[in-house]
Amino acid sequence: MNNRTNITKLLGFILALLPGMAYAGHTNRDVTITQIHPISSNRPASPNTQDTIRVYVNPAPWGDTACRQDAADLLKEDSHLLSSLLMAWTTGKSIKMEVDDRSVPTGGNDIVCQLTALYIK
Repeated sequence: MNNRTNITKLLGFILALLPGMAYAGHTNRDVTITQIHPISSNRPASPNTQDTIRVYVNPAPWGDTACRQDAADLLKEDSHLLSSLLMAWTTGKSIKMEVDDRSVPTGGNDIVCQLTALYIK
């Protein structure tokens, strides 16, 4: 066997092991916003939460993720999502949030999904 064949077999073996590994995933669900918590870019009390907006919602699982069920974090740079979210919330529109289980790094044991998209009706 040549090196290419050995590498192909090795890659096949590695790929066969991968289904048991955890991957970042995304999911979405209809939500009711209960509170919005914008956090300053300078928060000495909890610097790991700086530049995020914690959006609290009705508790329910985010698919198969281990994310906190009653919140999602919106990054400061996603201002288009924030403005859309505020418009929908204040006008009583139906909101579906899409989140990714790549937790926004807030420190501690709290795993909070990152808000990545909105569906507004």
